[in-house]
This record gives sequence, C-alpha cells and structure tokens, in this order.
Amino acid sequence: MPALAICVVVTALLTCLVVPRSTASLWTGLLALVGSSNVFLYQEATDYFGSSGLLNTFTQTWYLGVDYQFYLIFPLAAGSSASGEQALRVAGVSAWRWPSWPRFSFLLFLIQRQLDPSAAFFLPGARVWELALGCLLATAGESQRGTPDQASGIRNGVAWGSLAALIGVTLAPQDAAPIPMLVSVAATAALITTLQQESPLGRVLNWPPLLRLGVISYSLYLWHWSVIALSRWTIASTPGVCRSSCC
Repeated sequence: MPALAICVVVTALLTCLVVPRSTASLWTGLLALVGSSNVFLYQEATDYFGSSGLLNTFTQTWYLGVDYQFYLIFPLAAGSSASGEQALRVAGVSAWRWPSWPRFSFLLFLIQRQLDPSAAFFLPGARVWELALGCLLATAGESQRGTPDQASGIRNGVAWGSLAALIGVTLAPQDAAPIPMLVSVAATAALITTLQQESPLGRVLNWPPLLRLGVISYSLYLWHWSVIALSRWTIASTPGVCRSSCC
C-alpha cells in the first residue's frame, strides 16, 4: 500500500500537468487505493489494449483490484469448503478439496471470454479459478518441490516445455479467445510443480540478476504503465495514437 500510494500521488500530479482530460485517469488511481479500479475500468468499457486503456495512466492497477477482492472472499470460501479438522489443515491438496466455486469461475471465464471479454478481463468472477489454482500449488508439498527424483529427466523436459509455452503465449497476438490464457495458466502451474533448483533451468532462473528482477517486480509493475502512458501524452511514442484526437 505505501508503494501504491506514492505511485498514485506522483502519477496523479504528472497526469494533471500533461493530460488535458484527466478525470478517468484520476478516478482510476483513486479507486486503486481501495481495490476497485478494475470495476471502474469495466464500467468505463475500457479495452486494456484500446486507445482509452493505453492513455489511462492507471490502467495497470486493474489487477490490484482483482487481487484485493479475491483475498477478501477467499478465506470465507475456502473455510466453507472444508469442515472440522480439514479447515485447520489447509496445508496440502489432500486437506483442501477443489470446491465448486473455482469450477464455476472457470465456466464463467469460458463464457465471458466469448460474450463479454472486458468482464472476463477486469472482474474477479472469471479470475478466481486462476488465483485458487495458485493457492493450491502453494500448499502442495513445498518441501518436496525442487528435489531430484527418479523422474528428473521428465520433470526437466516438462519445465523447459512450460517455459517455452509461456514465452510463446507472451509473444503471440492477444485476442478474446481463451486458448492463450489457458495455455499460460497450465504452463505456469506445470513450471512451478516440475522445476528443480539443481537442474540447468533451475540454475538459470536462480541467476542473481533474474532474482533481483523478481524482488523489484512489484515496483516495476506499479510504475511501468504510468511511465508509458505519460510518455504517450508527452512524446506521442505510440504509432497511430494522436493526442488531440483522444482528448
């Protein structure tokens, strides 16, 4: 929150100086502080990669809203899916059965990606299954992860393939089809569960400069879009975007 508050204040001041009509951006930044900028962006019918999203200096905060909303409801939802001793043993997949609400979220994701892509992108309903999967992976035998075993060769191959799939999805054109998202989630889960620290790929990903990027990744996330959006309003670095026509 302190880092977000500083980013919002500084970016808002610069936005007032260089953006002719800054109301949408300022509202987005203000609502980001209370975890609801994603709802505002959806109500504004903003396309993340459309002109309005490209010029909003706080568009990147949509994900913080999804995060906040998910972690407000997750403890209640996870608790309601367990009972008695199981509720106290949310330390492994066997103790926390995959309940119905992530499956419903996944179905909602498939439907909304076709009927309302903006809702599938900005609202938490279609994102719950992704974050719930991450929670399950985080509790699925952390102590066993990254240790050599008899299937090390297979695990290493799956890890390399997962990384290649993630790179390919990142570089591929983005559209409303659900396939890229499904591939990215599956590849991430596979990489997390098969990566071994002592493998060649594990040593590459533990390279100190890459670890440093991970440490500062939240700061990079907060500032990158604000800097890019402000540069579009000042130096018009985006081909085909005319500042005067987007005011």
